[in-house]
Amino acid sequence: MRRSTDIDNGPGFSRGDITDLLMSFATPTGRGLDMFIDDLDSNDINNATFQDACEVDRNFDFVAAGTIVFNENLQNDTNAVYEMFFLTTPDGDYGTPDAITVQDSNGVDIAGSVGGSPSVSWDFAYDSNVQGSRTPATDADIVLVAIGLQTAQYVRFDGTITRTTGQTFSLVSALERNYSNP
Repeated sequence: MRRSTDIDNGPGFSRGDITDLLMSFATPTGRGLDMFIDDLDSNDINNATFQDACEVDRNFDFVAAGTIVFNENLQNDTNAVYEMFFLTTPDGDYGTPDAITVQDSNGVDIAGSVGGSPSVSWDFAYDSNVQGSRTPATDADIVLVAIGLQTAQYVRFDGTITRTTGQTFSLVSALERNYSNP
């Protein structure tokens, strides 16, 4: 950003070595000055502050983030799927027809096909998620389940999403020995 060449993709020419300072960085916190960065990684979004034209600091709502790790039985099962539910909410508990699938910070269900992957990343709008009438900015007790067809038995993991990043939830499925596809 401090180069003597054009530093933006827009029209005109903006040299970084003479353009007003756009950002300061003191690990792990970045501060945007008269600049906004979008599409930040969910593990970094909580460390970004942006100052608007009136010099007021603006931050994103806190986003909890982590990884779901799958064992080899789930990775090797082409039909393996996973899904994260709230253990309990005012509008529905896990194990009932009203169970609520946890949504990520973009409102997309945390669920999907394992697809041979050893892990998937997830994030959660900790300060603003009100699914199932839950209270935002509180820890969320979750149930994470997975099942395969050929090599992975049903597995359940109970955990808690807390106000932090780098959380890891492991799904370790036993080997499915009863499936037969004649």
